Amino acid sequence: MAHSLPPTQPPRSGGVASRRPVTPPPLTTSRPAALRHAECPICFEPLHKGQVGVFLGADGKRVSQHFYNLEAAREWLRAGNGTCPMSRLAVQSVLPVPDIRTDPQGWFSAVDIDGDQKLSRLEVVECLKAQLAVDNDALDAAVADPSHWMWQQWDSDGSGFIERDELLQSQGLAAYVRQAFHKSMKELIPDIRQDKSAWYDFWDEDGSGSLEQEEVVRA
Repeated sequence: MAHSLPPTQPPRSGGVASRRPVTPPPLTTSRPAALRHAECPICFEPLHKGQVGVFLGADGKRVSQHFYNLEAAREWLRAGNGTCPMSRLAVQSVLPVPDIRTDPQGWFSAVDIDGDQKLSRLEVVECLKAQLAVDNDALDAAVADPSHWMWQQWDSDGSGFIERDELLQSQGLAAYVRQAFHKSMKELIPDIRQDKSAWYDFWDEDGSGSLEQEEVVRA
C-alpha cells in the first residue's frame, strides 16, 4: 500500500508559519502503483520493493543523486560496466543505503551526496521516494514548497537543510517515518541475538550513545 503525503499546513497566526512541531494529517492512499513508485534505472523494478544502493566513485563519494536496486547495481559492476548509467561518471563500488527506521545515522551519510553534513530537500525526497511506498508527485511538489509542513517540522532551525541532530529529534524525519510506516517496524528491528550493536543503535534514537529510560521502555 502506498501513501500520499498530506497538503501544506496553514500558517498558525499572522501569516507566518510556526516553527513549533506540527502534527501532520493522516496519510492516504491514491493512484496506480506505476505512477507512484520510483523505478530502478537498470532493472526497472520499483525501488521500494528491494534494498537500495548508490554508486560511489574512487573518492568514496556518490557520483549522482540516483538510487538503484542494490542487486541490479552490483550486477551492473560485475558485468564490467564501469560508469554510472545515469551520470556516466566512473564508478568504483556500490553502497547499500540503510533504512532510516533502523539506522538513521547511516542513512544520513548515504543520502548526503556532497558530504556537507546537511541534507537538501531534494536529497531527502529522492531517497524517501526510493525506499518507501509513497506518492512521488506529492513529494516532488513538496520539494518546491518551503512552507510545506514537512520542512516546518523536520527543518526546525529553518536553515533550508536537515542536519543530523534535526534528523534525530522527537519530531524529526526519522521519527516521522517510523510512525507513518509503523506496520513494518517489527520486521525491521535488528535481532539482538545476531547483532547487538545494530539493536542498540536502533533504540538509541537521539544518537547519544546511551539508552535513556524512555528508549529502554520502548525496547
